[in-house]
Amino acid sequence: AVVSTQSGHYGRGDVIFKRQHHCRRCGRAICGDCSNTPSILPMFGFEYPVRLCRTCYGEVSEDELKSSTQIHNILVNATCTDFDAKKKLIAVGCKDNTIRLYDVAACLSI
Repeated sequence: AVVSTQSGHYGRGDVIFKRQHHCRRCGRAICGDCSNTPSILPMFGFEYPVRLCRTCYGEVSEDELKSSTQIHNILVNATCTDFDAKKKLIAVGCKDNTIRLYDVAACLSI
């Protein structure tokens, strides 16, 4: 794929042949060197670090970085899970050899 380098970003300069990537915030095609600043973007549905162009990385606001959920972090680190319906608890065994208990009673009463 043909994409530009940061110095000629988005086709305004010298074009080189490199693997094409896309900024997950603006959607523009960029090379790997111009997208080496990953960040989470919860408001776009990315609760894990994704590829951003340098321009967007510098423009990301605090509001865009606020996570809308906690469940992603739980599942990424989970090695096993169990649900106790009677006590309305979820037990999560984590990669760091800890066990975390989550009270889901409020969620289940909706």
